[in-house]
Amino acid sequence: MDNLHLTVARGYVAKLLANNRVVRWLATHQQDYLSEFQKIAEIDTLGPIAETPSA
Repeated sequence: MDNLHLTVARGYVAKLLANNRVVRWLATHQQDYLSEFQKIAEIDTLGPIAETPSA
């Protein structure tokens, strides 16, 4: 279920970054957020979830 939420969030961030006005605002007011959002939007696949070993 977490992978689904992350995938949906990544898609939403990518859609926001497709809007030039949003990118311009982020570049002016929140440059650090913009760079992190760009990294998130560029993720192609989510790696496997590491499971904790059972005792």
